Amino acid sequence: MGNEKYAIIVLDKKVLLARKANEWATCKENSAFKPIPGDINRLQAIIEIDQTDTVINAIRYILLHEIGHALGLASHVHPLWGIGKPNAPVQLPFPRLSWILNDKGRIISLFDQQFPERTSVRYYSFEKARLSGDQILPVYQKLRDHTNFPTLYAATNQWDDFAESFVTYFHVILEHRPWQIIVKNQGKPDTIFKTCWGETRCAAKQAFMEKWFADPQGIR
Repeated sequence: MGNEKYAIIVLDKKVLLARKANEWATCKENSAFKPIPGDINRLQAIIEIDQTDTVINAIRYILLHEIGHALGLASHVHPLWGIGKPNAPVQLPFPRLSWILNDKGRIISLFDQQFPERTSVRYYSFEKARLSGDQILPVYQKLRDHTNFPTLYAATNQWDDFAESFVTYFHVILEHRPWQIIVKNQGKPDTIFKTCWGETRCAAKQAFMEKWFADPQGIR
């Protein structure tokens, strides 16, 4: 007793009840790119099959992401956001797989040289997004070809890196549910991006998640 940890998750009922799972995921992924007039449905996200594409499963996925934040902090795999030693990303086990400090003491990813667009990824920006709709395909290609982030959202910071790794590992590996981004290529075949689980680029992260799910407190 005395070692209990607590987390409070606040949800917006009006927002959560507005979209089914795939519609919500599609809206979220598109929110990082400023739309091009007349270019609709360029990016589609699939996180459920038709039979399970429900509002409940949208909420389930959102809650899993937020629970990932809480569990990551409670099990000390990353520091508390906004607080901690400046070299925490190097010292703690999960962030050091993808994050370092530059010569100015700023947290950057290991992949920023090959993927400079990462620093412009801002979710829920919509019309104010720093990336434009015509960058969707090259951004996802660089994410796949040059990083070990399972999703684009994971590339935004070390905390969402773990929360996204947690939710997609649970969703795809443990529950065998779909996760893919479909990018339409103006008359050409669609390009499909999946999470990196099972791929060489994420082997270290997958090994971490396997050990973490077996013993969250045993990771050091």
